[in-house]
Amino acid sequence: MAILFSVVMLSHFIVFPNVFLTEHPPLYQISGLIITLICVALYFIEFLNDEKVLMIFQTFSFYATLGLFVWWLIITPVIFYDNYNTIADWDFANLKRRIFLFANIFMYTCFTVGFIITKPKSNNEII
Repeated sequence: MAILFSVVMLSHFIVFPNVFLTEHPPLYQISGLIITLICVALYFIEFLNDEKVLMIFQTFSFYATLGLFVWWLIITPVIFYDNYNTIADWDFANLKRRIFLFANIFMYTCFTVGFIITKPKSNNEII
């Protein structure tokens, strides 16, 4: 998946180099969302098939995955309406800023809670 994502991004950069540096096409957001959703879904499926399912709240990767997944679910619809983020529509611009602010606060709070709750693995412990 990462190779496919890299090939698509590099080919888009080679074909449209000025767009890559000046604009934020939805292609980047949508492809990043698809890759993130697939990775999160595979992580949770793998975790459910493992015997460690009862210890899910004791792993940092759970909190990081949860925060990232919810962040992508919140941010992606806002990207579709990015055309309305102009000087003529200050209400949408302010709404977009607040959505990004609270989504980032939620994501980094999930990371922080994960760091606080989980214990680091020792070298002798296999989890």
